[in-house]
Amino acid sequence: MDTLKINLGNVSLKIVDENNNEKGIFTFNPNDINTANKFFDLLAELDIKKEEFTKRESELAEDDIKGKLALTLEVIDYFENKIDNIFGSGSSELIFGQTKSIDMFKDFFEGLMPYYQKASQNRIDKYTEKYN
Repeated sequence: MDTLKINLGNVSLKIVDENNNEKGIFTFNPNDINTANKFFDLLAELDIKKEEFTKRESELAEDDIKGKLALTLEVIDYFENKIDNIFGSGSSELIFGQTKSIDMFKDFFEGLMPYYQKASQNRIDKYTEKYN
């Protein structure tokens, strides 16, 4: 039987913690337009959620540590669910493990951004080259 091999453009990244302990392999496709759109929509949501978070946090009493922790956990859960919706169920657990920290999202987005930028540039180059 003949084989048809299709290069979908998947990228696999080794997930490591700050001590370089391997946590797993995360695979995504920066060439997939649907995923790319969702990824950039989520990036845009970061600023909106930050404003919402800041406003809601300012409404809490300064010494309401439990309230602030609950609000932070709500934001983390929101973004973990969004990441699972974009990249597949269980993605956030693979990437972040059981850690619950706002800072982890910065590392995630900054880590994936170059792959999406390169895929976008490749598409632009392909079509501009074709018509030049």
